[in-house]
Amino acid sequence: MSKILCIDFDGTIVKHAFPNIGEPMPGAFETLRELKAAGYKLILWTCREDESFKIAKQYLTAAVDFCKENGVEFDGVNETPKDEEFRPESTPNRKAYAHIYIDDRNFGGFPGWDAIRKVLMFKHTAEVLVKPSADLRGDRELHENHNLGETRKAFERRLREGWFDKYAPADQPGIDIGCQYDPLNQTFRRFDILFGDGDAAEMEGVPSFSFKTVYASHILEHIDKPIKAVKNWWRLVKPGGHMIIMVPHRDLYEKRKTLPSQWNPEHRWFWLPDETEMPCTLSLKDVVMKATDNEAEIVSLKVLNEGYDHSLPANHHPVGEFSVELIARKPAW
Repeated sequence: MSKILCIDFDGTIVKHAFPNIGEPMPGAFETLRELKAAGYKLILWTCREDESFKIAKQYLTAAVDFCKENGVEFDGVNETPKDEEFRPESTPNRKAYAHIYIDDRNFGGFPGWDAIRKVLMFKHTAEVLVKPSADLRGDRELHENHNLGETRKAFERRLREGWFDKYAPADQPGIDIGCQYDPLNQTFRRFDILFGDGDAAEMEGVPSFSFKTVYASHILEHIDKPIKAVKNWWRLVKPGGHMIIMVPHRDLYEKRKTLPSQWNPEHRWFWLPDETEMPCTLSLKDVVMKATDNEAEIVSLKVLNEGYDHSLPANHHPVGEFSVELIARKPAW
């Protein structure tokens, strides 16, 4: 028997706008198409109904047709696919049978389609943090059961500082480059090779001037030509928007001055805020200014070291934050 998914419509596949059809939820149709191609059977599981009287309003049909227009055809609508072997022995089945039910009314909140994709396609485990909305924004409630990433480390501090409102508002378009399993929030476009995207240094196919926030955490140190990468990231920023880059601080993370990195052999460069020491260490500020032809307005350049344990020896992996963060604003036209 195939894996069967029951999927709600309003608030899950699309944003709540009943009786109208809302905007698609980020990643919904892309994920559903991928799940379908992987062999999952999809059931539309919704309270929408078509009216049967004279001037009928086809609420359910509208939902089915909208999904079809976006490349998703269901194996069943509010009922188990007829070719499946699940059969109640004694009573009619009033509930569509599935292995997994996906609904924005889930206890703990809706994790977002990116998380659903990772769990179902990559067998990744996810843990939903249930906290009062005043303490944690709903679109960032997902904490994945993975090694704590640098973005997640910075979350509580950024929340206290009002950082998100200033530089990465969740209700504005943003892109998170190289996020892997450590997303900034659930509304930004995630760009990563894990999700089928291309070269982060090229950003091929991503339109220019399309994001209020362009965020890249701990990826620039992996790129052979960092100026080229930053140039392509900068072109994505809308006028008046921000580009945010985080890299590991050489003296806090690497604890050495020459390659290779003792913690990650894929690192191509070491980084300091505004000092270059060739052949291994680059200045993040200098790279950004060269890549943007001095157009960037540096609004923040700081060392992130909250919780850093200075007592640990050089051969011990650092604990706490150990990054350089640069925030650059693109001038408004």
